[in-house]
Amino acid sequence: MNFLNIFLIFPTLLLLLKLILGADKDVEWGYEDHNGPHTWEEKCKEGRNQSPINIQTRSLKINCFDKLELVNYNNSGIVEVNNNGHGVIVKGFEQWDPKKRPYITRGGLKGKYVLLQYHFHWAVDHLEGSEHCIDGKYYPVELHLVHVKEGYTLAEDLEKPDGIAVVGVFMKIGKIGRKMENLEESMKVVVKHGNHQKGEISKNTNTRVSGTEIRWVFGNFWSDRIPKISQGPPIVSRFNVMVPDFATGVNYTSTTISNFTIGALPKTLDNFYRYQGSLTTPNCSESVTWTINAEPLTIDREQVNLGLSSTPRPPATMICRQFNNHDF
Repeated sequence: MNFLNIFLIFPTLLLLLKLILGADKDVEWGYEDHNGPHTWEEKCKEGRNQSPINIQTRSLKINCFDKLELVNYNNSGIVEVNNNGHGVIVKGFEQWDPKKRPYITRGGLKGKYVLLQYHFHWAVDHLEGSEHCIDGKYYPVELHLVHVKEGYTLAEDLEKPDGIAVVGVFMKIGKIGRKMENLEESMKVVVKHGNHQKGEISKNTNTRVSGTEIRWVFGNFWSDRIPKISQGPPIVSRFNVMVPDFATGVNYTSTTISNFTIGALPKTLDNFYRYQGSLTTPNCSESVTWTINAEPLTIDREQVNLGLSSTPRPPATMICRQFNNHDF
């Protein structure tokens, strides 16, 4: 039996978006007081299907979908790891052999969605790092696996209400955490704290802002090979068609990892929340199907050294929106 699902969109190819969608007008946005989520206009302010949200379990409807299938997620290949100052993206899956590329299907999804990239959200205090929350409860970490619908260009997927599918996985920290062998062997995170602020966006929502220095360490071999990024404010996109914070990619550092396997997945996705939502950054396009696993993974503190405060958008209000488990 399955619950509601949530979907998120994070296109990563900034140059492709610039070429396809144009750059006719300079628009500045970010996460500071003068340009944070409370200042974002147009659909970000007026849209009715905005993300992230507070999932209120008392309002859920229960639907029965067929099993959500995660295919080829145990395969390995070459990936590029980009570090842009307030987050790290693992991408390059579109370069894999099509027969080996990870994808998701079924589970109420209409079609096949291939993996584009994935990234994590986490926080300095180890408590409220997730973008989504359940009945007001945040988790220390939220993993986003971003997929695009097969058979269309990225530009076309951005225009479709079901063009992007994101699988979100909450993670909590425990003394006895389930070992994620592939993740533990290949990847640890070393973080140096930057400035961390909390600013009130409305009467009941907060945003977390950070400028941090981070370094990704991939096992012993990669400990001295991952370049550090400089401290500073969140990178701001200068294009009229805005892309997610992780996609701005200006002056980022990167490295290439061969024979990489994701590994950070739950054993089952039988129970999940689903809703039709949006990008969490301008232009806040409402083209995302969210699928959020109902059961968080438990990881131990030694597996991932948390400390980076991401720059998430606070949960959107649910005014005038009928929230169902099956929006489409």
